[in-house]
Amino acid sequence: MKLVLSVLLTCALLPGIVASSPRGSAGTTNIAQLRKMFVQKFGADFELLSDRVGEVERERYWIVTARAKRSGTFTFRYKFQRVNYGYKYGDNEYHLEVGDKGCKRMLFFSTRPDICVGDSIILHFQISDYVVNHTFTNVSSFPTYFTSSYTGMEGLQDEVVANPLGQHLKYLGRTVRSSIRRDLRYSAVDFSAIFEAANPGKVDLVLSADVPDALGEFHTQSQGVSFHMVVVPEGEPITTVVGLEHIWESDYAPDESHKPRSSSFGSRTHGQEVLMLHAGDRISLTYIGMSLPTRSGMEELSLQVKPVIKAAP
Repeated sequence: MKLVLSVLLTCALLPGIVASSPRGSAGTTNIAQLRKMFVQKFGADFELLSDRVGEVERERYWIVTARAKRSGTFTFRYKFQRVNYGYKYGDNEYHLEVGDKGCKRMLFFSTRPDICVGDSIILHFQISDYVVNHTFTNVSSFPTYFTSSYTGMEGLQDEVVANPLGQHLKYLGRTVRSSIRRDLRYSAVDFSAIFEAANPGKVDLVLSADVPDALGEFHTQSQGVSFHMVVVPEGEPITTVVGLEHIWESDYAPDESHKPRSSSFGSRTHGQEVLMLHAGDRISLTYIGMSLPTRSGMEELSLQVKPVIKAAP
């Protein structure tokens, strides 16, 4: 008994470490030490504004808000171990690109920058009871990140569509993207509306689709998709959640030269209820996705699927 108590007390006193305990048992992460390590590793590029502990989908996180000091490409990577739950080793990271102060963002998939100098980000770091031994690094585990000249504006169809929210959110047009499935009989088709933030104000948008009767069998009627946004005045900073967390897990300890063969890769998405936009930012929002057969005439019909823009009640 004395030996067990000695081990637990030693672990509790080590900075940044949680006493080893099964999932669901009481464990306390040394938040002050995490805060110190964060500033030491990332403080030259980001100012730590605030932090708190919160729970998302039964997982506990240390949630950090930090402001970008300079432009560039940045990695927030944290390693940890698990006790009595899942894979033993975790190695997760966020990737972020910061543009110059006053930059205009193109909020399409994998299109950068994510924020501008002076804007703030929100990051989630796992600190559940069974997560211990946190470390931080700003060196990515990926050899390189994919870059592209793709802007999301390619093939834009700019016909007129009624837009009751035009004062704050200008409609620029729509895009139709398709990818043929492996059986070559069907295509997955994504329909997106492109908007540009205009005058400051709150925007509660509902997007749905006007679908031709000939495509009715491939479409389930819905009330539309809701989006909540705020357009901030020129020069005011915004705060955004860094949404995509890259996840690596294994029962074997990693090093910087290799990843063990037996491991798991994936990602986790952290959402944001209200999206903040600078005036001039552009954003692509999907208003419908359909699976359409590749037979003759389908492409022409798909081009008739237009967005319906409404203000939320």
